[in-house]
Amino acid sequence: MLVSDIMQSPVYVAGSTETVARARNMMLRHKISRVPIMQGEHLVGIVTEKDIGYRLLHVHGASTGKMDQALLHTIMTPDPICVAPDCSVRDATALMMSQHISSLIVIMQGTVCGMVTKTDLLRSHLTRKLLRPAKKIMHEPVYVDASHSLDHVVEKVKQTGPVLVRSSDKSGAVMGVVTERSLAFFESGKGSASSARKEKERPCAADVMGTDLITCKSSTRISEVALMLIETSSICAFLTHKDQIVGRITREDILKEVLR
Repeated sequence: MLVSDIMQSPVYVAGSTETVARARNMMLRHKISRVPIMQGEHLVGIVTEKDIGYRLLHVHGASTGKMDQALLHTIMTPDPICVAPDCSVRDATALMMSQHISSLIVIMQGTVCGMVTKTDLLRSHLTRKLLRPAKKIMHEPVYVDASHSLDHVVEKVKQTGPVLVRSSDKSGAVMGVVTERSLAFFESGKGSASSARKEKERPCAADVMGTDLITCKSSTRISEVALMLIETSSICAFLTHKDQIVGRITREDILKEVLR
């Protein structure tokens, strides 16, 4: 199977002098997670949900208004890695894992003709052969408190990936999850549990979390988890045993298993 068999096309692009607001709107409208950045007809970079979400840490007061006005060339990753349409899916997977990236831009005769993401790779025939239970490759879940500061939450997501948000009371109940996506599309002033706080206070975990947790039993086959992630457009599933969350599995974990 080749990259051309699974790539997304056409590709939605933005100019280097356009704003973060433009990229965010494109991502929402077209249900995509990254936008190649062009300077004229030349590919110069790429902006992902991660780039936008992590920028919250560097914007005073976490004002999404200020963040949205930033120009894309100031937050983009320059010189993104590209492949040809006839690259094999296995080689594309190996390249993505070795470079610690989540997408590859497909170039043909110097022109952007497609894009391949980790989710696209999950759709390949390679993941259908993964019959081991998900618990064999799961990681320990990571938690933050609902009242933890935005700075703490962003740093934790950068270090570990998606984190679960626990209630601040004695129950410690799981309230939601914070991912790169929930950070990227966070709107200041629209907090949930702490919206009554003073407007100038920085948001906390409860404000930026999402509430749609993708869960399945730890005995679920890896191939079935892959299908769940595709169907829900999620990057992570949380594994349960006797109704308790015992681990998590990401797209990257599954793709590493493909190459094992």
